[in-house]
Amino acid sequence: MSLADLVGDPARYDRRLVRVSGVSQIQYGGSSLWANEQDKEGGKFQKGVWLDIRWPLTEEIRGLTGQWVVVEARFDRYSRGRTGCCRAMLADIHAIRRATP
Repeated sequence: MSLADLVGDPARYDRRLVRVSGVSQIQYGGSSLWANEQDKEGGKFQKGVWLDIRWPLTEEIRGLTGQWVVVEARFDRYSRGRTGCCRAMLADIHAIRRATP
């Protein structure tokens, strides 16, 4: 599914296990998933979702920042992440891996 579909109809996917792709930003204090590089660089927070990634990170996960990834996780439309910046959150992450756009 696309990230635009997910954030465009959050009630439909709330608390469901989803598989969504986008550009990852993985860093201490705030990891997120964006529909594309332009939204990420432009700071369009209402188009991004928080990634509830557990720390400490593996080197494999660290290497995914800035990459196109697929995330399998539970969608939570009410959580905005630790800083409240994003549209929703992907929690209980089952998988995150490099993908192609």
